[in-house]
Amino acid sequence: ARKGELSNEDLIKGYEKNLELVLEHVERLVEQLDGKTVLTADHGELLGEKEHYSHPYGKKYKLLRKVPWVVLND
Repeated sequence: ARKGELSNEDLIKGYEKNLELVLEHVERLVEQLDGKTVLTADHGELLGEKEHYSHPYGKKYKLLRKVPWVVLND
């Protein structure tokens, strides 16, 4: 998307599709586990915000520093 070879909308749709695929597996896994399950990632991602993509060096955006997570089976 940064090079104009892909629209920002298509980039976001790709991330959403990937998340849907992963969550299908997470759902099956959680059904087999007892207790609390925490689903997380290593960090957020810039998807065109402020015209930046990926993880620009030296930028301190909250989206990159905030670790997305959710508690399941609480």
